Amino acid sequence: MDIPSFRTMTFLGPHVTWADFPKDTPTVVDTWRCLPFAVVFLLLRELSDITLRPVLFKMVEMSNSSTSRKERFGLNAITKSSEAAFHLIFHSCSFVGTLIVLWNKPWLWDTAQCWVGWPQDTPRDVYWLYMVQLGYYVSQFVSIVVLNDHQHKDKTVMVVHHLITMFLLVGSFVSKCHRVGTLVLLVHDVGDPCVCLMKLLWETGWRRAAEGAAAVGLLVWILSRQIVYPGWILHSMMVESLANPAIGLDMGMWWFNNGFLGTLFLFHCWWTWLFAKVIFVKVTQGKIKKGSQKLDDTEPSSDEGEPEVKEAEDGVDGGQDGKVKVN
Repeated sequence: MDIPSFRTMTFLGPHVTWADFPKDTPTVVDTWRCLPFAVVFLLLRELSDITLRPVLFKMVEMSNSSTSRKERFGLNAITKSSEAAFHLIFHSCSFVGTLIVLWNKPWLWDTAQCWVGWPQDTPRDVYWLYMVQLGYYVSQFVSIVVLNDHQHKDKTVMVVHHLITMFLLVGSFVSKCHRVGTLVLLVHDVGDPCVCLMKLLWETGWRRAAEGAAAVGLLVWILSRQIVYPGWILHSMMVESLANPAIGLDMGMWWFNNGFLGTLFLFHCWWTWLFAKVIFVKVTQGKIKKGSQKLDDTEPSSDEGEPEVKEAEDGVDGGQDGKVKVN
């Protein structure tokens, strides 16, 4: 099929019009229903910070961290671990909730069903799943840009990521591509809890447990975002969608969705490399430090070499949406 001129291309192409969509098709204006959820998430973030701090302080006290380390990095670690704990709870609940919604949906088991009968009606449970997810990403965007809650060097990257995610959610919601959209949400949520758990354990001093969570997290991350996402979801959007005669390369919607999904995959590749790199640094530095302690009889809680360890700790941030980030 020849690629048509973009100057004459319309969003829906020549084979379908908005009149062909179901009568209950939502518009961009209808996404306002996500705003109450965004407010709730912002309030829950503050509430969780207050309620979880005593538990996190107890975790630091029970860990094997040295006394000097707890004194120097305790407060900063609690702040980061509180953020990680909140996102761990959200992404775990989100994954379970999305899986429950999709369990009896045919496109979960056969991605080709995403395009059979398109444009399809939007089930009510999928509708509200979209509103909750969109509300969450709106709250994260407000938290970073307006409230300046994200004090890391990757702030610009996260702003771009959240904008792409919101564009994809709204675009797939309005264009009735919600079936493939829900699969994207599921694939993202399956890996995020492991990353958040790794961050939480590391910041509270549970190094061995954090390394175990990191190993599992990296495996799940690669399987979900580097194999399942391009192999099934991107393939479905790029190839399987063309089996529907109403969808073709002459419609702007196909290019819009594939463009943003492809950009998201580039983010996946970048974060996967950072994820693996940070885990390697943490593990190797830990082995070097243990080896140096065996060569001399100095106190294990010595401050020598602390700046390097601090730098390694700040190399990854999995607390914000479970994404791996460099600070």
